[in-house]
Amino acid sequence: MKSATAAIIHDTRRARKGEKYPIKLRIIFNREVKYYPTNQNLTEKEYQKTFAEKPEKKIKEIREDLFALLSKAKGIIAKLPNFTFKSFESNLYKIRTGEGDLTQAYNNYIGVLKVAGRISTAVSYECSLNSLKKFKTPLQFEEITVVFLQEYEIWMLKNGNSLTSVGIYLRALRSIYNESIANETIPKELYPFGKRKYQIPTGRNTKKALPLSDIKKIYDYKSALKRNLEKARDFWLFSYLCNGINMKDIARLKYKNIEGDYLTFSTFADKNVDK
Repeated sequence: MKSATAAIIHDTRRARKGEKYPIKLRIIFNREVKYYPTNQNLTEKEYQKTFAEKPEKKIKEIREDLFALLSKAKGIIAKLPNFTFKSFESNLYKIRTGEGDLTQAYNNYIGVLKVAGRISTAVSYECSLNSLKKFKTPLQFEEITVVFLQEYEIWMLKNGNSLTSVGIYLRALRSIYNESIANETIPKELYPFGKRKYQIPTGRNTKKALPLSDIKKIYDYKSALKRNLEKARDFWLFSYLCNGINMKDIARLKYKNIEGDYLTFSTFADKNVDK
């Protein structure tokens, strides 16, 4: 199995204030690339000085901090028996959780997600935590039993939530358990999920096609004041007429995809796209 690689890079794609560019930690694994912030921003000239034999004191301190981070990253990679970005991030930004404190474990992991730039996932975990706290607070790991989860599911449904929402929130909770067990914060005997325990429900994904009369309304829609709405309509119609091409693939279309009277394309792989 190929190991992940770590490197410090100067990300010159977008300048910050004063023509400075962020220094990032780059991790590559199975052709997937992720970047992690270092909170250091340098001009190109300053960055080159970090390689000098005797840099000025400020640059030397920055270099030492970057080398320390790189060394830590390589150490984590070496110790992980099976590398995943999720386990790497947990170790890179690890904050020890007080024994049994589920709320703190949630907040720690939400912090990891935000630092890693996974904002939408962090928001999902925050929603999960807030929902559980509405049901019961304070939250302790040992209190999350099969009965607790069954009662939480019933409470959610009585309050107008769907099984899909229950599943999203409890999958986040399950991930927190998995991370805490992997970090040896809690014993694996506390794990309440799985066969003969609590099984997370899955919502029904009922797909309903729009009738042609509704599609015609979209096609005929005009907006004299909001051109952005018409632009959104055009993208939707383009996707519809191209057999449901997704918006990411639309953004990657090129003139070479036009062949005479036809538009030809294939779905694009995401492996080489920066996350």
